[in-house]
Formats: sequence, structure tokens, C-alpha cells
Amino acid sequence: MARRERARQRTLKKEGKIAPPPPPEKVAVVNDLTSWSSCPVPLTVALTEREGAEPWGLVTTRRTQDGAFLRDLYHVREAIEERYRQTKLFWDLTGFHSPNFNLVVNQVVFVALAYTLVQMHLKAESMTTFSRTTMPVLRRQMLPYANHVIVYHGSFFAFFSVPEHTAIILDIEGTAKDKLKRTMRRLQREFLHELQNVRSP
Repeated sequence: MARRERARQRTLKKEGKIAPPPPPEKVAVVNDLTSWSSCPVPLTVALTEREGAEPWGLVTTRRTQDGAFLRDLYHVREAIEERYRQTKLFWDLTGFHSPNFNLVVNQVVFVALAYTLVQMHLKAESMTTFSRTTMPVLRRQMLPYANHVIVYHGSFFAFFSVPEHTAIILDIEGTAKDKLKRTMRRLQREFLHELQNVRSP
């Protein structure tokens, strides 16, 4: 997946769909400011200027000469707010389906867990460019477009198209096919048993 993502980025770059990097920022730091009369603690101001943009500043009580660190730390806030927007609008975090407190807590916990696991997967696969995309876009990018059969074995899984999976099944011979038939009959019986014991809500 990482190789495929790098290839995708190269293609987008060739087509001019990736914006060029912004011009560098200049950062100046001023420590020990006491001009704010209602604040008795000395302040540090980091002023940032970029060509073509309005200058802006950050004020903190932390004394430092590393203005770039303060600027980068502030940019983390933007990423955090984007994550809040993602979970609220696209991860069903605020559309509670029950007024029951326990169910609300469960929904928040499981949505947060699912979001965290997806982000960990994107990072592990070097696909962090997708970390800010919405869930519908992410689903289209990561999942197969057509209907597929997913086959699991141990900790592995594979996607097959329905015709491909059917052809594999038809090619099975000998004892393996007999074993598969027995397994499918057992699953069918269990499925019918579950249907007979379904209770109305």
C-alpha cells in the first residue's frame, strides 16, 4: 500500500494537482514582556511573518528562544480541531441513537476506538495523507469498489471478486471439496437455527 500511495503522489504531482509548498516563515521571539498590566507573569511573544500573508503572533508564559517550536506547536492545534470535526461530522459521534447514558458512553468509546485504529493503520501503511479525509472519501480510497468476498485464514485475509471466488471453489477436488461441503452444510444449519430463534425487539 505504501508503494501504491507513493506512486499516486507522483502521478498527482505530474498532473499539477498537488499545491506547491508555501513560502518559508520568519519567526522572531521577544521574551520577558511585562506591558500587559493585568498579567503579572512575564510573557514571551513569537511573531511570525510569511510573504503574501498577514503577520501573526503567539503569546505564552514559556520563556524560549525557539520561535519555530512555538509556531509548530500551535499548528498541532489545527490538526486536533480537524480531528474533532472528522469525528463529529463523519464518524457518527454526535448522532446518538438512544438517550440511555450507557449506550451514549458505548457509542463515544467505540467511535473513538475505531477512529484511533484507522489512524494507526494509516500511519503504519505510510498513508497519513488520508488522515484528514472524510470517512466517505476514505472508504472509497481504501476499500474495493465492487462487491468482494473476503476470505480469512488466521491473521491473514484476501479480497476476491465473486466470479474469482466461485471459480476457486469449483476447482477444488477430492477430500477438500467434501470437507468444504460439510462445512457449508453446518453453517447453513447454524444460520437457519439462528433465524428460528430471533426475538422481536
